[in-house]
Amino acid sequence: MANPFIHAAAILAMAALPAMPASAAGAGPNDIVVAGVGQFRDPHSTASQIQAGVRICLDEVNARGGVLGARLRLVLKDRGPDGPDTVRRTREAIEEYRPTALVGISGTAPLEALVRADVLGKAGIPLVGARTGAASLHQSVNPWIFHTRASYAREMKRICDHLATVGRRSVAVFHERSAFGAEGMARAREEIQAHGLRLAGSADYAYGTTDVQEAVSVLSRAAPDAVIAVATSDATAEFYRRMRQAGSPAFVIALSVADAEAVVRRIGAPQAHGLGIAQVVPDPARRTSRLVRDLQDSLRQRGDAAPPLNADMVEGCIAARVLVEGLARAGPDPTPARLRRALENLGDTDLGGFAIAFSPTSHSGSSYVDIAVVGQHGKLRR
Repeated sequence: MANPFIHAAAILAMAALPAMPASAAGAGPNDIVVAGVGQFRDPHSTASQIQAGVRICLDEVNARGGVLGARLRLVLKDRGPDGPDTVRRTREAIEEYRPTALVGISGTAPLEALVRADVLGKAGIPLVGARTGAASLHQSVNPWIFHTRASYAREMKRICDHLATVGRRSVAVFHERSAFGAEGMARAREEIQAHGLRLAGSADYAYGTTDVQEAVSVLSRAAPDAVIAVATSDATAEFYRRMRQAGSPAFVIALSVADAEAVVRRIGAPQAHGLGIAQVVPDPARRTSRLVRDLQDSLRQRGDAAPPLNADMVEGCIAARVLVEGLARAGPDPTPARLRRALENLGDTDLGGFAIAFSPTSHSGSSYVDIAVVGQHGKLRR
């Protein structure tokens, strides 16, 4: 891959954020370096949007004088989609830039690869805001990983709570043919049974594709009241569109991995209307939490060229705020080890209407899950 290091300012320019005091510009000897590793070539990618949220919050902190007088500097390294390249690029970022922390790395398989290779443990560096809900990463405490989103288990429970409440008794599952999909299927089976619902059937699709027609055929014939989608944004979009074309009235509801904006971009607002998606951050369009109000106000100050706030940006800001809180508690000239200890003893922390809690025995910081439905104009309604 050519030029894997991408300057943070370039990434955020691609994400349509106008220039502010750049987190990666003007390096000073006392700067605290924070690194992100992800697929940044696409400005709409999850990784790009998460780091846009990280940058907004880091810029705000720098504008107020930094953390105990130290500026925060964001550096980003591009990677491929697979685990081995994530391991390679993360090692490069750690060796080249000596960051105090990593932030916002996405994907179950890439994160599992980092754990298997013990990249974080060998380097002694914490990762804040790992974007996955997988049990393999949430259930057992990795001393170097701090999760700021709810687990898939919590999402699945909330989804089945909702289905039981609205009277959808017959439930099918559409899932990716992968470890992520297998876990989602297992969790769905458990929660469907626990809620007294009936499993009407299941169907999968090949990882990395949107080849969903066979699954549509199987599940439309099963005639469920609802379908839980454990799938990417594009696969969820195609599945939902084709289920409607097949005449299925089933309520389709996806894990938070599916992004509403990406679904609408692929199939359009009219065809996305009615799709349910679990949400693990507060509504970015509503000013009901101080966290979201702060983000909206920050973007407004950047002018008309700033993009609208989205859930991935909110998630990035949550990770950044947790990181900043940990750095403040770690004291002057923080080391990665001192930061890890500070994060682990963070306890119950209010980030502006969004609660985070870490302890030595739990690094799954959030239990927040909500249900939203795509409205007729393509916007989520909660």
